Amino acid sequence: MLAALRLRRRGGAAAVAAVGIAAGACALAVTLGGAAVVQERSLARAVERIPAAERLVRVTWAGVPPLGSPSAGLPPLDAAAREALSGLGPAGQPGGAARGEVLPRRALILRRTRVGGALVDLVAADGLDGWIRLTAGRLPATCRAQRCEVLWLGGRGALPAATRGLTVVIVGRGTLTSSVPFGADIDRAALSPELQAATGYHQPTQPPLLAAGDFDGLATVPELTPIYRSIAWLGALPAAAARPWSVGRFAAAAARARGRLQARSSLFGLAAPVEELAAAHAVSRTAGRRLLLVGGQAAALLLAFALLAAVGLRRDADAARRRLLWSGARPWQSLASTAAEAGAIAVAGGAAGWGVGAGVVALVAGGAGAPAGGVLAHAVVSGDGIAVAVVAAAAAALLLLVALRAPRVRLGDLVVTPLDVAAVGAVAVLAVALARGGTGAAELARGGGAGALVALLPGLIAFVGAVVCGRLLAPGLRLLERRSRGAAPTLRLAALSLVRAPGRGAVTVGVLVAAVGLGLFALAYRSTLDRHLAAEARQQVPADYVLAEDLSRLVPPLAAATPASLAALAPGVSAAPVLRLTADVNGTGAQGQATLLGVPVEALPAAQARLLRQGPAPLPRGLRIPAAARHLVLPVRLAGDPLRLEAVVRTTAGLFVRIPLGDARGARQPSAALPAEARGGLLVALTLDLTTRGTRRGVPGADGPTERAAGTLRLGAPLVDGRPLAGGFSGWIGRGDAVARGPRVGPVAGFAYSVGNDAATLLRPRLPGDGREVPVLATPAVAQLADDSGLLSLGFGDRDLAVRVVGTVARLGSVDGAALLADGPTLSAALDGDQPGTGVPQEIWVSGPAGLEAALQRSPLDLLQLTSRAALERGLRSEPAARGTLIALAAAGLAGLLLALLALGSALLSDLRDERGELFDLEAQGLGPRRLRAHLRLRSLLVAAAGLLGGLLVAAVLATLVVRTVAATAGGLAPQPPLGLGLAWPELAGAVAAFAVASLLVVQLTARRAFRGEAPGRVVEEGA
Repeated sequence: MLAALRLRRRGGAAAVAAVGIAAGACALAVTLGGAAVVQERSLARAVERIPAAERLVRVTWAGVPPLGSPSAGLPPLDAAAREALSGLGPAGQPGGAARGEVLPRRALILRRTRVGGALVDLVAADGLDGWIRLTAGRLPATCRAQRCEVLWLGGRGALPAATRGLTVVIVGRGTLTSSVPFGADIDRAALSPELQAATGYHQPTQPPLLAAGDFDGLATVPELTPIYRSIAWLGALPAAAARPWSVGRFAAAAARARGRLQARSSLFGLAAPVEELAAAHAVSRTAGRRLLLVGGQAAALLLAFALLAAVGLRRDADAARRRLLWSGARPWQSLASTAAEAGAIAVAGGAAGWGVGAGVVALVAGGAGAPAGGVLAHAVVSGDGIAVAVVAAAAAALLLLVALRAPRVRLGDLVVTPLDVAAVGAVAVLAVALARGGTGAAELARGGGAGALVALLPGLIAFVGAVVCGRLLAPGLRLLERRSRGAAPTLRLAALSLVRAPGRGAVTVGVLVAAVGLGLFALAYRSTLDRHLAAEARQQVPADYVLAEDLSRLVPPLAAATPASLAALAPGVSAAPVLRLTADVNGTGAQGQATLLGVPVEALPAAQARLLRQGPAPLPRGLRIPAAARHLVLPVRLAGDPLRLEAVVRTTAGLFVRIPLGDARGARQPSAALPAEARGGLLVALTLDLTTRGTRRGVPGADGPTERAAGTLRLGAPLVDGRPLAGGFSGWIGRGDAVARGPRVGPVAGFAYSVGNDAATLLRPRLPGDGREVPVLATPAVAQLADDSGLLSLGFGDRDLAVRVVGTVARLGSVDGAALLADGPTLSAALDGDQPGTGVPQEIWVSGPAGLEAALQRSPLDLLQLTSRAALERGLRSEPAARGTLIALAAAGLAGLLLALLALGSALLSDLRDERGELFDLEAQGLGPRRLRAHLRLRSLLVAAAGLLGGLLVAAVLATLVVRTVAATAGGLAPQPPLGLGLAWPELAGAVAAFAVASLLVVQLTARRAFRGEAPGRVVEEGA
């Protein structure tokens, strides 16, 4: 009752403390709810990026229908699949499905089925029109044995003829727009002959793909009953599965559904994006926990303001305590009264703030498109959320009690307060936390103590800085007073008044240090994360645009475009073909693998280019084939075992074409027709291989006998359309198990060979780089593996390449981890010299204006995968986690500086209220109103200056430690490149200048109203 009466009588001062606590509780609630919103939106965004074929829940059955009527076996399968899908929860619409369509959709696949004397792929699907684009004819209708209407979706080969059993009728043509229902391969028949040749080595010929629109009809055709088929039921991922709080339950439900299906039949299977959801959930959880940094900062700021308000109550609380003791109350009763008062303020403020925070979270969730009820239930009003609220209220009550009743302990001339003891404890906690190492994205995803460390780290550092700066205030002001003895007395009086009553001034400085430090840190950390987004985009995409092989089409980049054709697209465009390989360094296996990049030195910085370019750029060497050539003949005389010969031609686009010449025996002259893409190219190699028929000799080897063919061969100049190519094989050498032999007689070159099936053997021109190591730059981890001379051996499957490390680089763009960099043409020449085609670039790095993106998406470049650095950076910035983190940090920075101004004004008003006696003494000693106002201004500005300097120091320490400790990007991922402090100096300087000007205005406006309207004659006039 006594506490309630006192709170009603001193409602204004108590309300200020309660508002600070309420604001802190509101900040915590908004942080928890905001983290849940960010997680939900980040997870939803990640689910959208999962390919449509992988985002579906797919039940499959593969086998041969049971004997008897085929229609009898389909309903049980259908019922079991639908039951399994319905058990996973309500489903939304799958990618590509028509709005309002009944799910699931079914797909039937009959691979390599012989129908009407032709081998075809026969498929059917519910809602076929949702998966194809009709180019001719009409959509198929019914499918019966007498007449089964189908669409021709591509492929090559004979089409079915009419038979007595199943009659297939093609009623139209179309193309697949999605691989979801059938997983169909690319329709290579639609490509140009050059691109068909370029992709031919990747995949077999696609037979005719025929699609029926009548699933039940095709599934029950009696003639197809004995044929193995696979059936898929495609259901959309349930919307509830993409909620952070439902990922685990969905994974468990999918496992149970899979078990029930396989209990019915081992031919059933169920595939759901469980692993993809778990990975996306881990990233979103990291991003959400990153916001705890802002929440802890905001709570620390507002609790500091509450502490400042409580200090303003200290004088009245001490007076009340003395009155109670004079009236006969016992010390514990006085303490209980103060504790009840502090508890009431903390509980009322905490409850009000938590309720307001819950409302704000509901509004934010609704505006972001997240389910407000789910966010509140699993964050703000969950068990964990309520526990956080209770702990925060208890901590606030304890903080108020300490501020109101904390005793001081004197150790000689040193006075120790509970805040000093708490600061020492905070330093110990920080030392232990920092000793355990950094908190990366993985640790944040796992949870545990990582989230608590992120939340407490800013507050603990700011608290220690505030106590230290408060302790240094009195010595600093004494030093200022001694140094300013020749200055105006007003400055000395202001410094001495703060030294003689340091309690309130020290607390004010501490609050200002915490507020300014946390505010500037938030702005500095925001600029660091913001700049790292651009660095992250540069790391992933080292050029403005990157053209790479699309794995769904498998068209080499040089087959669709050449650097010259790209450079002609617009002024200022440059293109660099890039080779990317994975190498085994010094035979260390997977643990020693590194990425090898071959980039033309023209596209590299000058310092790197000087190290890698050792001599002129290597040019392809070989025999030029005329552009009009049609036929190639190879004059050869063989003495020994027969060989299979193959000519390797480097095309004008930089690709390699292999032309089989057949078997060589005796004086036989192998020949072959030249394909169109080989005309105008260079004959760069002849490969020697064992024949499939003929004499073989077993030679003992390390793994047992190996097949070998040995002898000599003499080559004359190759004939193209009956004319010899100039130069012939002059200067050619043998690689592998072939060596040049004997004197040259005219245009004839001789070679000895010993060809096996364990190594590649070929003949080729001598190259300038033969016998020299390829110079490379390496990351430090790879450079350590080199010998004293810098030599490294790189393994690529069945062959090795010697390189020499000529320098180191911290990291390479587009590579995460161990990497090496070489000049692209030099590396390609070294690789193609022993295995032609292994040095073909897989990427083209393009630099040019922003408008170039549209041109890079036109045919034939649309066959390649295009990645834009600018688009990637926009995507990184639009991520809910990154956007939420940057907005929250900006708001926290502004809130910290505004709270510092509010604390400064509140402290000045408290001085006017509580120090009237001291001010009256100064007035009686001759200070008039004008000088009293100047005295107050100087006192406040000294406190503000101390708070600003201490805040700058705390912000610097915070930014350095947090950047090193919390190793995660704005989007919650592991930072690549490593996160480094990146400050936007104009922004920070502007914030400091704005705070300084605002502090001057607050002090000036508050002091200007003081000592107005005093009764005449009360004070001694100035100058009297």
